[in-house]
Amino acid sequence: MKILIAYETRHGASAEAAAAIARGMGQEAEVKRISEVDCTLVGYDLVVVGGPIYFGKFAPEVPAFLAAHESELSNAKIAAFVLGMMPNDYRALLRSLVPVSLRSRLLGIGQFDGKIDNDKLGFAERVITKAVGKMLEKQGGTAKSSFTQGAESFGAQLAAEIAR
Repeated sequence: MKILIAYETRHGASAEAAAAIARGMGQEAEVKRISEVDCTLVGYDLVVVGGPIYFGKFAPEVPAFLAAHESELSNAKIAAFVLGMMPNDYRALLRSLVPVSLRSRLLGIGQFDGKIDNDKLGFAERVITKAVGKMLEKQGGTAKSSFTQGAESFGAQLAAEIAR
């Protein structure tokens, strides 16, 4: 089975999630940043694509990638993932960004919290993430999680689905 996991990332968390999905699948997969995918997608049995939500907006590279490869993906199974720290359900937003012709091919959409590495953030991002973290703590949540465990579980679910 030929598998591609393509991701967009700003600070590296989506790359970690993509690698964790591959580990969870227990199968060999190509894991590449979207900008590094320089080949046709014809011949892939499964293409997983994902990236982060920043300030309520999904990384534009992901829907652009899906639109650019829509015809090539018409015979492949696809899945998607999103990372976002807010306690929102981003799956519906991501589903709406998948071209209509491909939605029936979606095996699943994974959502993970991601992580915040303050050393990689700019000043404005640090201020905003600190405020969001305080808000989440007041609501009984947390700004930290083990998102890679969720990504590995999602990978295992995908592996089970394609084994059917």
